[in-house]
Amino acid sequence: THTHTHNTMSLPLVKLATLSIKTIAKPISRIVKQQAKENRWFREGFVVPVGQATHWVAVRMQRLNMDSARKDVAKLPKEVAISYGAEFVGEFFIWTVASVALFGEYNHSSKKSAKKEEKLQTQLKHYESEIDSLREDNQTLQLKLNTLGNQLENQRMVLENIYKRVGGSDSIKGNNLINRHNNNSSS
Repeated sequence: THTHTHNTMSLPLVKLATLSIKTIAKPISRIVKQQAKENRWFREGFVVPVGQATHWVAVRMQRLNMDSARKDVAKLPKEVAISYGAEFVGEFFIWTVASVALFGEYNHSSKKSAKKEEKLQTQLKHYESEIDSLREDNQTLQLKLNTLGNQLENQRMVLENIYKRVGGSDSIKGNNLINRHNNNSSS
């Protein structure tokens, strides 16, 4: 029961931790966006090209959707590209955090399911072992019962022979001899 309580407690804690991480990711995303705009190396080397690429993809998809044959896409002004790129970086950060959290939840759930399956397999093996043991016990008892039945039949035949010798009838049934003996003893 302690393990059961621990498992039911861990699930809400994992979900709470995941939710907390997702919630914290949003303000961190704003900081990342701000750094993307302020840090020259990051801005020039990564953010502007990402902003231009996201603009190009958005325009091309829009044109494909409208069946336009036009393929050229004008470059964005640098400030607009920085804004697009910073937005993409921030959203990508949130997406990454959410993906990692989702993977963590899935991994936790998989481990929990694997443990449950392992426990069920262990119980199944235990029950199969118990059944095998009971079958062996049953066979042993059946052999003992057969042996006792044979011994009883042999004793009946011996008693019948003794009874014949002392002048009784040719054959007796098992309980007749015992009843006669009991009747004779009580008289």
